[in-house]
Amino acid sequence: MNTVKDDEVIRTRLLLDGEGAGDDRKLTLLLKSFLRWCNSAEPDQAAGQKILQMLDQAEYQVKKLTMIAKANERQRQKYLDNEKDVEVEMSQASKMIEKATAELIDARKYKSNQQEYDAFAKIINKHPDRATSNAEIAKIKEDVDALTIEKDGLDAKLNERRKEVHVLLQAIHGLEQKMRRVEAENAVEIMDITMDDDEEED
Repeated sequence: MNTVKDDEVIRTRLLLDGEGAGDDRKLTLLLKSFLRWCNSAEPDQAAGQKILQMLDQAEYQVKKLTMIAKANERQRQKYLDNEKDVEVEMSQASKMIEKATAELIDARKYKSNQQEYDAFAKIINKHPDRATSNAEIAKIKEDVDALTIEKDGLDAKLNERRKEVHVLLQAIHGLEQKMRRVEAENAVEIMDITMDDDEEED
């Protein structure tokens, strides 16, 4: 009975834990509950079901971490694509500025009318200068680096969780096989006792 109450407390703590926070504590509590259940003189079926539910929650957390890692990877790729777009736009702007500058020089050289001169000047002023574009690229690179670091951390954490869950699954699978063997042996003993009683009555 105490084991069941302890498992309820552990399960409640796991459910109340924050988004992604306290994962190590959750697995520690799950492992302690599992070991206590294994070491009990008479393993309680209800407690075993509670442990399986807690294991399902751990698997769900692994799936959630996987989704977060994928979302971060998509965001990182988006930043990389934006960086490429900015570089292309900067190259195009530089070419347009060079072209407009050359045309402006020609306009000055041949004393073109003032309206044509103003049109070329507007083209030059329309595009951001190189310093502004470089600052944007530097900011995007910083964001990409930060996402890369976060992704590496999540990948490492995810691998640890997968290994831990795999170990627990193997242990629980072995325990289930053991319980089935015990139940089978108990059934055989009951049949033997019944047959002995019948023989004594005869």
